[in-house]
Amino acid sequence: MISIGFIDDDINFIDSLITILENENDIKCKLKSQNFNHFLKQFKYNPDFNIDILFLDIHLEDASGLDFLAKIRK
Repeated sequence: MISIGFIDDDINFIDSLITILENENDIKCKLKSQNFNHFLKQFKYNPDFNIDILFLDIHLEDASGLDFLAKIRK
């Protein structure tokens, strides 16, 4: 099973991609966040979740997705 996550401020876009990707039997979305603060809250309540692929919007409303990437890697 491949677990995926999304951090993107366009929820309709995320939902559309999830619908397409989850039609495959071996893909499951485990994370859906609109911004980095929302991601941190989700991670705080479930620090053991594991994501194989993270789709990260570079132009988020609260900062650059590239800045978030460095924080996520820590």
